Amino acid sequence: MNKIINVSIDVNLSAKKTFEMFVNSEETEKWLCEKAIIEPKVGGKYEIYSDSDKDDNTQGCKVLAIDKRKYLSIEWKGPKQFAELMNVENEITQVSILFHAKGRFTQVTVIHSGWKSGAEEAITYFQKAWEGALSKLQSTVTLNEEVAPMGVTGLGGTFFKSKDPEKLKAWYDEHLGFKTDKYGHAFRWVQWQDTQKSASTQWSVMPEDTKYFSPSDKPYMLNYRVGNLVKLLKKLKDDGVQIAGEMEEYDYGKFAWVVDPEGNKIELWEPVDEVFDEYYED
Repeated sequence: MNKIINVSIDVNLSAKKTFEMFVNSEETEKWLCEKAIIEPKVGGKYEIYSDSDKDDNTQGCKVLAIDKRKYLSIEWKGPKQFAELMNVENEITQVSILFHAKGRFTQVTVIHSGWKSGAEEAITYFQKAWEGALSKLQSTVTLNEEVAPMGVTGLGGTFFKSKDPEKLKAWYDEHLGFKTDKYGHAFRWVQWQDTQKSASTQWSVMPEDTKYFSPSDKPYMLNYRVGNLVKLLKKLKDDGVQIAGEMEEYDYGKFAWVVDPEGNKIELWEPVDEVFDEYYED
């Protein structure tokens, strides 16, 4: 039978953290089941148990394939009423889960396949079950989201002009041990409020004729990490602060620019640090 179940949803987490919601037993128990025994390796256990229905579990199921942050394939059994369709050896169904990073979001796609003929009732059951499960995942993530405090939370970067940026970067590499790339150098650190969370401060050299610092005529610009940039911008506008341009948003965060009373252009950055976690881990 060629029928498959295909359900997708966007989750407001990085691919790394979303992947953990499926392969870490404690994280999985927050949204999918009462009890999980998961060994995230090929051949490892993938057992999901429900206390409300002792017959509804995936006891004996295993991980078939795993690609960190991208793909997970597992065996899947059903409740007692579908045992003959999907719990018998060589007829156990398969669930493939794909993780597609979309900036601060991750698209999760669940594909449930391997159905035998006459499984229409089971397919209808699991179509609704997976839609409900992913909706619960989305709700769980939203419920646990932290509202960032408005205002500056740290130094996000320092940018300055150079007559020869590449030569200057090479000098810093050779003499001060910088490891620069086309963007400069990112200093990685952990946040004191939560040492499990990483962060970064960017050091960048720009061409002498860059317009990025305009309308400031200064040869440098500071970047500050901020929380709740949208709300902060509204307050700054209400306070009569000069805003330079429109807010821009990328997968690694939101950006806006203001000018202080002495003509210094300031870049305000609400970061998505998880994007850098994945970049530097790779």
